[in-house]
Amino acid sequence: MDQRIENYLAKLENELINGEWKLVETVPNWAEKFVSDAGVYAVREEGQICYVGETGNIKRG
Repeated sequence: MDQRIENYLAKLENELINGEWKLVETVPNWAEKFVSDAGVYAVREEGQICYVGETGNIKRG
């Protein structure tokens, strides 16, 4: 793989793991806490990342 791509992916991984996390409880209307921006999200269960996704609008999913 191209070294630039590897470096970019390593940077993204670091930002995802060590970046700012917002805890969201899964209660009715939980998505209303977000702005209507694109974003990457991760779901954790018992402290472990079990799913990572991205969206163009975090409110709409």
